[in-house]
Amino acid sequence: MSGSSDLYQPGGRQPYHSINFITSHDGFTLNDLVSYTQKHNEDNHEGNRDGDNNNLSDNYGAEGPTRKKATEAIRLRQLKNFLATLMLSQGVPMLLYGDECRRTQRGNNNAYCQDNAISWFNWKLLEKNPDLFRFTKALIAFRRGNPTVRRIDFLKGQTNRPGALPDVSWFTAEGGPVDWTKPDGSLICIFGAPDADEDPKREGRHVMFFIHSGNLPRQFAIPEIAKPILWRKFLDTSANTPEDIYPDGDGPVMPTKGPIVLGDHTLVCYVSASQKIQPALAATATRLRQN
Repeated sequence: MSGSSDLYQPGGRQPYHSINFITSHDGFTLNDLVSYTQKHNEDNHEGNRDGDNNNLSDNYGAEGPTRKKATEAIRLRQLKNFLATLMLSQGVPMLLYGDECRRTQRGNNNAYCQDNAISWFNWKLLEKNPDLFRFTKALIAFRRGNPTVRRIDFLKGQTNRPGALPDVSWFTAEGGPVDWTKPDGSLICIFGAPDADEDPKREGRHVMFFIHSGNLPRQFAIPEIAKPILWRKFLDTSANTPEDIYPDGDGPVMPTKGPIVLGDHTLVCYVSASQKIQPALAATATRLRQN
């Protein structure tokens, strides 16, 4: 999410030197990544020996296409999780064509030799999966319009002026500091909007992620540094269309009291308004909490 500074910063390079991707032309498509636990390259006539065996994939209850509603629901949620993580991370996102509408190679992860329906683009998928296509378009538009998720310099966890949010902050689900030595499938991340020198038009919006990869619901506490800000929901990967994403970042206001509950395998993202009107929003947020 933060642009691989461990790899690129020592050499004097910038976040845009980090090319981020979930899938590429080699390997599974995104749809197949959540639909197959094993490669299915039989059509390549090499005894299924070609292609990588380490796909880091899961079928969530059925190998390949299925009519199981529960399996399809978690697959779709994971597709949205992957797309959201890709498009909202620092660095340059690389999207494999067709992932925005569930293009499949039927489990084939080495389809270079298939000049047929296995590797072709089926344009009917855009009509079959308009909701995921809408979700992806909204993510891309948000990224293009918000410099907070495409910083010029690597994140430092610091702020350049008093009272501003750090460029990045990490918290546990309980809202406290993260112990990176302990594994945990839940995390809160806040990207603070850039300052005027990096964002002269002041178009940046703070972005806060609630990330939960566990199999059961979990409560998240709002970090103290986020409470003075009025946040609106941008996306919720567990929700159905159109509540899964609000293209203008004008979704419901984040609850001011009590924890936020995330279902299993869910990413929820909130955004602030433009920095041009943050002081007014902060005052509004304070009044809401006092009432």
